[in-house]
Amino acid sequence: MRGPLTNVTHTGKHERRMYFLLSDMLLFARPRDDSGVLYYKGRIDLRDAVLRQVPKKRRVEPFTFEICFTSDDEKNDGSLDDIDALLAAAGGATTEAYFLRADSQEAMDMWMTELRRVIDRLKHNHITHNSRKQ
Repeated sequence: MRGPLTNVTHTGKHERRMYFLLSDMLLFARPRDDSGVLYYKGRIDLRDAVLRQVPKKRRVEPFTFEICFTSDDEKNDGSLDDIDALLAAAGGATTEAYFLRADSQEAMDMWMTELRRVIDRLKHNHITHNSRKQ
């Protein structure tokens, strides 16, 4: 899936980007001009991501959803997952979040459906992979 979304930063800045949903990440690029040339700006790794629609009472912008995840030490063997979850719930863990705004309710629903499908598949693959290790 691909299409335009607006990243709403924590400072309130709006960054219009073209997003590309791949098998395990969301890439985003900035259009240079009307020529159609795109410049790579970054990626969001969807492993361990959580997808949420921003509640209407918290939304500054309509059609906004959130992709977030708690920062995780790459050397972590998994034993700290419960501690990280508790810290995140208590507001003590570092959480990275992306607030993305679609152009319409229909576009937001499509993005959320596809993102949820990818995230669920990645979680299932992670669980299956870990159970095979044991």
